[in-house]
Formats: sequence, C-alpha cells, structure tokens
Amino acid sequence: MTLKLRLDSTSARRAAWAGGCFVLVGLDVMSGGLISSFDSIVRDWVQPQPGAVDSWLDVAGDLGEQGVSAALLGIAGAVASHLLWKLWPLVFVVALFLSTQALVYLTKWVVGREGPGAWADRAGYPGYYPSGHTTTAAVCAGSVVFLVLVTRLGASCADRAATWGSVAGLLAGALAAVYSIMGDSHWFSDGVGGLLLAYCILSVAFALVPANTVGGTG
Repeated sequence: MTLKLRLDSTSARRAAWAGGCFVLVGLDVMSGGLISSFDSIVRDWVQPQPGAVDSWLDVAGDLGEQGVSAALLGIAGAVASHLLWKLWPLVFVVALFLSTQALVYLTKWVVGREGPGAWADRAGYPGYYPSGHTTTAAVCAGSVVFLVLVTRLGASCADRAATWGSVAGLLAGALAAVYSIMGDSHWFSDGVGGLLLAYCILSVAFALVPANTVGGTG
C-alpha cells in the first residue's frame, strides 16, 4: 500500500500555518522575546496554584498522561482492527503515539525552556515547550473520535471523521492546556504550542489513511 497525503488545499494551508506558528513561537521562546514576556503577564493574572486545579479538569490532565493515552489508543486501535478485520487501525495508533512523543521530546530538547514557578529548577527534564500533556491529550482524543467514526460510518465519511477528530482533539487539548497552566506546570505559550503541534500531527495522520482502506459498517 502506497501512502500519500489526501489533504485538500484548505486543510493543507491550515496545517502549514499551524506548523509555521509552532516554529515561530518556539523561536521566540528560545530568544526570550515578546511571547516570554506575555507568558509572565498571563501567569501573574491567572495566579496559578499547584495542586489546586478544578476537579473537572483532571480528566483532561489524565488524558495527557502517556500511560493513559497509550492505553486508550491501544484499545481503540485493537477494537477498530477487530471490527474492520484490518490491521491499519492498530498500526495507525502505535505509529501516531510514538511519533507524537518523539516530536514533543525533540522540540523540548531543542528549545530547552525552563518551567514556571517551582518547576524552573527541575533537573533532568528536556524543557517545557511545547506542553506534552496538551499535545498528547489532543492527539489521543482526536484519534479515538476519528477511529470511532470511520469504523461506524465507513469510507464515505473519512473526511468528516477527520474534521470531527480534529475538533475533538483541539477541545481536549485546550482543556489539558488549561489544566497545566492553572496548575502552574506550564506557561501559556507551552499550551498554545502543544495545540499547534497536535493539529499538524492529526492533519497529517488523518490524511495518510487511504479512504479505500477504511471500510465500515454503515
């Protein structure tokens, strides 16, 4: 099976803009520019309290944990593979999870940003931009929604499943970002960077799934 992107021009432009903004924000953070100053202003305004995040945000925070997201993606991929009698969903979630974590870690290492508050002196941590919780939660939620829709509705709804998967992912990622910011474990721009990276990952991942392999019961 030959993989090729199925991004239409509008989606491609959006993904390109998101990728460009992700790089620009990272460069600004590395140089300690305007965005870093804005982050300090936001933190002073929000006045985050470690360990005092609203309980309803805990779910989003948990979704950003690597173990939780890996388990959910594994279950979704296994169920989708069983229902469709095809291997691609399982390969899809494994490759997506590993590539997401690799991109997050690589960017953290390159940017090397210090964390806010008590996290500023954390030893042995590669950096805080982007927020790994935000990126992971967005990719996990978006991928699960995508798999559910393509499994139930079939190949004709692959593009609609990708759209709703992206929306669900960004919503979950935004909640995870709020969780991280309110808990003072990330700067505001870390969450923004996580959302931008997640959108790029989801856009490319969904576009790599050939419509003729999707199948479905609808």
